[in-house]
Amino acid sequence: MSNELTPQNIKEAPVTVAGGPALELDEIQGDVLIGLQKLFERFVFFEIKDAKTFKATLRRKVAHRITTSRTVQLREFQLRDHKNQGNKTVLPNVGLNVGFTNSGILKLVPGANLNDPSYAAGAQAQAASLNDPVDAQKNPST
Repeated sequence: MSNELTPQNIKEAPVTVAGGPALELDEIQGDVLIGLQKLFERFVFFEIKDAKTFKATLRRKVAHRITTSRTVQLREFQLRDHKNQGNKTVLPNVGLNVGFTNSGILKLVPGANLNDPSYAAGAQAQAASLNDPVDAQKNPST
């Protein structure tokens, strides 16, 4: 029997350094550790008007659809096997991750402090320093 890592034995695979805490791959969004496999991505921006309703809707309609790191890791094996079998077709992997600005987090968890000044300042404040296009007022532009 081979020691090769396969989707069938992945649950036993180490995901951290020896002696360190295990990562809960089913609790981490797919784009965080490995990255979603994608040919393109779409961003949807929204503003939270009613935190209570938003949380309920997110829990009921979106949370179960979020792509986990475990799914992304399994897809890496599927892609590897697909290519090793000589296939050149694209597998139809669709993924979903959700992210929030600092102001969005504060609407959901009032008083939250992630202890990350860069995140708290927001993307707009850093756009120019990241070489993102900005207009004359230093606002991000496309």
